[in-house]
Amino acid sequence: MLDRISIRDVLAVVFKYQAFVAVTVVVGTLLTIVVTLFLPRVYYSEARFLMRWGREMTVPTASAAGGANLWLTQRPEMLKSAVEVFKEESVPGEVVAEFEQDADRARAEGATPIPLVYYPDLAELTGFDRVRYSVIAVGSWIKRIPEMIGIKKKLTEQERLVGAVKSSLQIEPVPGTDVLTFSLTWGSPGLPQLLLDKVVDAMRERHLRAFTTPGTAAFFEEQVAKLEGALRQVRGEIAAYEQAHGIVDITQQQKTNLETLAQLRQKETSIRLERVEARSPRDMAMAEQKLLRVQEDVRKLMAEMSQLDAYAKQLEDLNLQLRILTDDYKLYRKDQEAARIAEAQDQARLVSFSVIQEPTPAFEPIRPRFWLNTGLGFAISLLVALLAAFYYDYLKHALDGPDDVRRDLGMRVLGTRSFDPALAE
Repeated sequence: MLDRISIRDVLAVVFKYQAFVAVTVVVGTLLTIVVTLFLPRVYYSEARFLMRWGREMTVPTASAAGGANLWLTQRPEMLKSAVEVFKEESVPGEVVAEFEQDADRARAEGATPIPLVYYPDLAELTGFDRVRYSVIAVGSWIKRIPEMIGIKKKLTEQERLVGAVKSSLQIEPVPGTDVLTFSLTWGSPGLPQLLLDKVVDAMRERHLRAFTTPGTAAFFEEQVAKLEGALRQVRGEIAAYEQAHGIVDITQQQKTNLETLAQLRQKETSIRLERVEARSPRDMAMAEQKLLRVQEDVRKLMAEMSQLDAYAKQLEDLNLQLRILTDDYKLYRKDQEAARIAEAQDQARLVSFSVIQEPTPAFEPIRPRFWLNTGLGFAISLLVALLAAFYYDYLKHALDGPDDVRRDLGMRVLGTRSFDPALAE
C-alpha cells in the first residue's frame, strides 16, 4: 500500500489541511517560546585541578648536581580515593557555612550581602520579569507540597541549600590523567563561580586533613573482621531457627493458629451439646472421648502458640542485633577506607595539588537554550500536525454530501435524491 503513495498524494493532503497544519505549528512554536521564557535560568562554572603523588628518592647524580630528588607517578586508585573524600557531605556544608559567614561580615560592614537564593521583591519588578518570577515562586511552592503534607521530611533552609550544593557539584577525573574537573550549576548569575572558589578552598582543607589518620588501617581491619564474624553467627542462628521450626512467615502462622483454635473451640462446644443430649450411656461415653481428644488438641495448639510467640520474640531480637551489627560494620568499613587512604597518602609523602583552570565566569545561562527549544518546538509541532492531518484524512474516507463529491472528486452534481429504506426493500 505504501508503494502506491506518491509525493503528489502527500502534498495533496498537506494543502488540503494547510490551515490546520499552519495553526498547529504556530501554536506549538509559540507555546514552546513562552515555556522557555518562563523556565528558570541555570548558570555553570568549571575548574580543573592537577593532583600528582610522588616520593623522595636519593639519586647521587642529582644530589651532587644540586637537583631535586623527586619522582612523580600517576596513581589512578588514589585519584579515585580523593574523589570519594571530596564528595563527603561535609564539603557542601562547609561551603554554605563559609558563604553565610561572608554574608554576616557584609551586613556588619553595612554592605549588601550576596544571597545564595535570589528572592526578588515582586512589587519592584515590572512587566515580564514580574510574571516570570511569579511563576518560578509558584513552582517552588509546589515542590514543597510533599514537605507541607508530611510525605517528605521538612528541611530547614540551610539543609536545603547544602543539599542543593551537593547535588549541583560534580567531580570527575579526566581519563588517563591526574586531572580532576569540578563543575557546579546554580540558578543565579555569578554564584557558581563564587561557590566553586569556596569549594576549592574546602577541597584543599579536606585534602590536607586526609593525611590525619583517626586510627591505623590494621585496627579497623581487625574490627571489621570481628563484625563480619558476628554477622555470620547471627545470620546462622536466624537460619537455624527458621529451619528448625519450618516457618517462613510467622505472622501468617500465628493467624492460622488462631483460626484453628477458633474451630477447635467451636467443635468443643458442639461435643458438649452432644453429651448433654445423649440418650444412652454409650453415646455419652463416646461424646466424652471426643471431648477429651478435642481438649488435648487445644492444649497442644496453645503450647505451640506459646512456643511460636517465644520464637517470634527471639527472632525479633536477633534481627535487631543484625541491624545494629550491620550499621556498625558499615561505619567501620568507612573508617577503614579513610585510614587506608590516609596511610597511602602518607606513604606517598609528596602531593602536588594545583589549579590548572580557575573557575570560569558564570554570567550567561547555559539553560534553557532559546533557539534550540524553539527549533525543537517547531519540528515537533510540524510533525504532530502532519501526522494528525494524515490520520484524519485516512479515517475520513466516506463522501458525506454533494459538497464532498464536488470538492474531493472534482465532479459536477446535477441533483440529489433522498433515500427511502421502504423502497429499497
